Amino acid sequence: MKNVRMVFSLIALVSVMAASQGFAITQIRDGGVHNISNLVNDTIWVDFESPGLRTTVNVLNGAEISGGDDLAGYNECTLNVSGGYIYHAVHHGLNGLLNISGGTINQVNHHSAVTMSGGTVNTLYASNVYSASSMIMTGGHIGTLNDGIGSITISGGSVNNLDLDGGGASQAGVVNIIGSDFAINGNPVDFGRYFRTDFSSGTLTGRLANGDYLDTHFHIDGSASFTLIPEPATFCLFALAGLFIRNKK
Repeated sequence: MKNVRMVFSLIALVSVMAASQGFAITQIRDGGVHNISNLVNDTIWVDFESPGLRTTVNVLNGAEISGGDDLAGYNECTLNVSGGYIYHAVHHGLNGLLNISGGTINQVNHHSAVTMSGGTVNTLYASNVYSASSMIMTGGHIGTLNDGIGSITISGGSVNNLDLDGGGASQAGVVNIIGSDFAINGNPVDFGRYFRTDFSSGTLTGRLANGDYLDTHFHIDGSASFTLIPEPATFCLFALAGLFIRNKK
């Protein structure tokens, strides 16, 4: 079982000064579990150039990380944010994981897998120059979600602005939204996939799978798209209706 370091300031870590930028870099790369619940003015690098360690960092209530590039994950490390405040969080690891269940993050850039069940992210960029990132959102709030070539599934929570910026056809951002009663600009729309040629921008409303109300302004660029998917209860009703019609014939 991994040892848990309860007080971040007491951990023996490697710190170096980035003289040209004027901030310290604290590196955590030991395969352990570290809890942060206090003020940290340094940039924190987790598992930098250290594949296979799978270090875990938990950001808890009382934490405030606001130095340089702030919290940066690499390789297969896991970053869990359940409280506190982070100015900028980024995960470079293609096989890493960022879990957000609470707290506030001003900006997130991720090239990894992300789950969000709570908390607030002011701006989230889901993109990767190497391969598509992924995100599952079941709760929480995002101010602006910018999806480059990532894959995002939303079944709960709220998003103020959805900015889909697709590249080539093989690198288009895709957002799957699970729910019911969808409408665009006040007009009901069917389930299915929508591209820029259908609606370049507008307001999407509906009821998400967990019951949260969806009201987001969207913009679609390039070959990006979003897909409206029926939540399980609605899908079952459709299936029952189809069965009833077949039995009537």
